[in-house]
Amino acid sequence: MNASLLAPAAIVRLVRSRRLFAMALAGAALGSGCDKAETEAAPEKKTSAQMPDRYADGKALAREKQAWLRSWKHIDPMPECGEKKLEDHEVALCKNTVAARAKLREVEEKKRSDDEILKAAVALSDAGSKAYEMLRQHGGQWVLDNPDEYSDKAEEHEHDAHEPGEPDEPEKRPAPKPKAAPKPSPPSSASGAGPAPSAAHYANDDQKRKDPNPWAPLVRTYLGAGDLGVSRISAYLRVAPTPKRKRTVEIARAFMKNNPHSKIGYRMINDAWFLESDRDIKAELGKLRAEYAPKKHKPKK
Repeated sequence: MNASLLAPAAIVRLVRSRRLFAMALAGAALGSGCDKAETEAAPEKKTSAQMPDRYADGKALAREKQAWLRSWKHIDPMPECGEKKLEDHEVALCKNTVAARAKLREVEEKKRSDDEILKAAVALSDAGSKAYEMLRQHGGQWVLDNPDEYSDKAEEHEHDAHEPGEPDEPEKRPAPKPKAAPKPSPPSSASGAGPAPSAAHYANDDQKRKDPNPWAPLVRTYLGAGDLGVSRISAYLRVAPTPKRKRTVEIARAFMKNNPHSKIGYRMINDAWFLESDRDIKAELGKLRAEYAPKKHKPKK
């Protein structure tokens, strides 16, 4: 065969092979670029990963709200403080608490927004804590004015409630009057403000039946009102969807700032910290937990 006729065919094959070679090089370069981009993006995906929000559907919070509605049927009306000899500003603290609890019940029964419920809960927790503290001091003063109403055991421990530097002279105290009924336990002393019985003293079921202190029923009622508001904040802090839990952390922070020695407030923070799965929220709760923990058992960081 004539060689001149073969030359064009060879040239065509050569051109095709070069084109295929160039396409292969381009494909390899493109593939390596994609692999590099995926490799660089991988660490970012890894660092931004979070555990799924198990409360995202809102069902757990809805169950809490249903329980709140049922509980209102078993809560007695709040007594006001008008029968006691109080200053006008003290009576106002009681009235504010009564109004705040009525407002919380209203927004829950009308199924208002979460923001309205939280706002009412915060108002009740603040009003209740102020009224409770005022009534607790009156109850402590009654204890000082009526030492013979308590048992011998109460008198033995009464010096724990004295102001620093006050002499303890049990031999000069009047003897207790005999009573047929069993005597109550001694009230716990309050820190820094006289022998006002503690919240645990008033919350004890056995103490409710025995305590001769006429202030005790009011103290228990207003203590419970403040705790009712805190319980609502606690529910949003534990079982609300993530965005609402983040907002509630700031509400809890403000409450603890105003009530740094609140035991129920610290328990609210501690329980939420234990259950929290979101890293950012857990870190913020951990800071509050460390800041407001009782001095006797500061939590480890």
